[in-house]
Amino acid sequence: AIGVDTVGALTFTNLVMATPTLTIGDNNNVAIGATVDSAPPHELTVAGNISASGDLFLGNGGISGSSTLNLRAAGRQLINMSQTNIVFNEGQNDVDIRMESAGNANGFYLDANRGKVGIMHAPAANSAVFQVTGDIKTNSHITASGNIKADGNISASGFVSASHFSGDGSGLSNVSATVADESITLAKLAHAAAN
Repeated sequence: AIGVDTVGALTFTNLVMATPTLTIGDNNNVAIGATVDSAPPHELTVAGNISASGDLFLGNGGISGSSTLNLRAAGRQLINMSQTNIVFNEGQNDVDIRMESAGNANGFYLDANRGKVGIMHAPAANSAVFQVTGDIKTNSHITASGNIKADGNISASGFVSASHFSGDGSGLSNVSATVADESITLAKLAHAAAN
C-alpha cells in the first residue's frame, strides 16, 4: 500500500487486460506479469520472456530450468540440457565446438562443417576424421577397421597385430609372427632374404 502503515503487497494492474503487471510482495520479492499472491516465490518472478541488450550477470547463483535448459544464439540451439543428457548443437547447424587448454586454443575442436575432430589442433580440409597432435596412450586396446597412420613412431609394450604392415621397414625391432604354427622373426626373414 502507498501511504498506509500496514503490511501488504503492492500491485500495479493493467486495467485493459485486468491482469497484474507488477507486484512487490510483502516479502520484498517482485513479480512481473505473473499472477501471484502477496508473496512472490523468488526475488524476481517473470511471466514471459526476458530480453536484454546487455549482459546478464549472476552472483553466486545459477540458472535452472524445471525440466530442460536451452542456450540459443541467433535462433540456433547451441546447448540443450536435461536431467539425463547435455546435447551440443541440437539443430545440427554449422557451429564448431572448441575447448581451450592451457597454452592451446584448440585443446578439443569439433569442426561441424567438415565433420572432423581435432585434439590439440584445429582440423583442416586434409585432416583425418579424428586427428591428435601429440601422443596417444591407452591402457587397453586400439581397434581399427581401417588404416592406422603415424608420421612418427608406433610403440607398444604389448602386441601390435595387423593383417599386413607396409613401409620401408626401417627401424623395426622385435617383430615376430606366427604362420601355420611356425614362429617367424626378423632374423629369419633377413636370413631368408639373404639366401
